[in-house]
Amino acid sequence: MLPAPAQGALAVECRVQDTELGSALTAALDDEPTRAAVVAERAVLATLEAGCSAPVGALADVVSDLDDDGKAVDRLSLRAVVGTIDGALLRASVTGDMDDAEKLGAALAAELLDMGGLDALPRNAGSGVPR
Repeated sequence: MLPAPAQGALAVECRVQDTELGSALTAALDDEPTRAAVVAERAVLATLEAGCSAPVGALADVVSDLDDDGKAVDRLSLRAVVGTIDGALLRASVTGDMDDAEKLGAALAAELLDMGGLDALPRNAGSGVPR
């Protein structure tokens, strides 16, 4: 079972005028792998035009992989699932560069849409955007 996209990610806010504090918070708290995972998961939701009540799950993990030269690199592995009106589950996954997190999420959602994901979502589970 996959969680709702971006669950467990924390955010800290400060006033936009507090640039020094904002920089200090970013330096101390920003975690690149977590940020990439959240961006990818949110891109799945955005591309599906799904809201928080949609039967959509997504989970991104940083995994070790080998590049073309056989060197170990960190990559982003993203899995997603959409529950259909008739109770079926549409599943898909993708792996790619952490720098491409948003593109990976959008591509994975597009794959789910090609599998019928848009038609599978209940009409009241989306963002309210007409389909």
